[in-house]
Amino acid sequence: MPALQFVSELKLAKLLPDDEVETDRLEASGVQIVADNIYVVFDNLPHVARLNRDLSRFRLGRWLYHPDADSALGFEDITYNPHTERFYLLVEAVSIDEEKDDDNDNDDDDDDTFQSRVIESSVDVTTPTIHWLDFEFEHENKGFEGLAYLHRGGADYLLALCEGNKCRGGKKGRKSGGGRVHIFQKMAKTWMPAETLKLPKFLDFEDYAAISIDSQHRVAIISQASSALWIGELSATEWAFVDAGTVYPFPTSADDEPLYCNVEGVSWLSDSQLVVVSDRAKKDQADTCQTKDESIHVFELGRIE
Repeated sequence: MPALQFVSELKLAKLLPDDEVETDRLEASGVQIVADNIYVVFDNLPHVARLNRDLSRFRLGRWLYHPDADSALGFEDITYNPHTERFYLLVEAVSIDEEKDDDNDNDDDDDDTFQSRVIESSVDVTTPTIHWLDFEFEHENKGFEGLAYLHRGGADYLLALCEGNKCRGGKKGRKSGGGRVHIFQKMAKTWMPAETLKLPKFLDFEDYAAISIDSQHRVAIISQASSALWIGELSATEWAFVDAGTVYPFPTSADDEPLYCNVEGVSWLSDSQLVVVSDRAKKDQADTCQTKDESIHVFELGRIE
């Protein structure tokens, strides 16, 4: 059966200065490889961490302070446009009633609507431009969870991964078989909805945490709740997958207990390796989950004979 082979991992606290942020909680939520560096974002910090790509050569990383730090609580994912050398940082879901100018003064409507926000930044995480992704969510904490950039047919696209099945929250979002990726095309100075990419129905992930696309149009998607990775190949001519893809469970303990319970970000390191980051373990999770939380991991795609 398909398997992920462990290569290496480190606690993020060992790789970053501990006197430059106001908390010791490193709730990693997204990761992106760019040249010789690994960039990590956190859903509880408005900053970006830059690490050395070769984790075997221990070097202390750097905190890059985002100029929008006063208004951004944190980021869910990070992706990169190599043509413009710009990052796209994803804010999961923000109330558009509070953040946007609202010309409708209807006091009877007490229900907020939420949209994801993308902050475009230079490689040193400065000169930001804010964009909204035109898709409405029901809940503030169940929006787009992953983001990937793709250049195709002369156009730029952002692929936004919904956290819940069929982009829903609650019990409906946990009903498997409805994974969705919403595709936005760059038009002038905004991102416009273009297509919806459906993940295979057989995929029984309870949630979806991150997405990454390599140069061969292979798509990697991870699930935190299911502690698994799915890889599928994107068609070169249409917004669809060429086959059902492959599911790779994350390694478990000797007693078959989950170890990687909080995976939140993924990025292709090479044709056969991926780097993954993990969020902080929750208090009600098993002790085994805490051994791998707030960490960065490297896995090799393999197969058990």
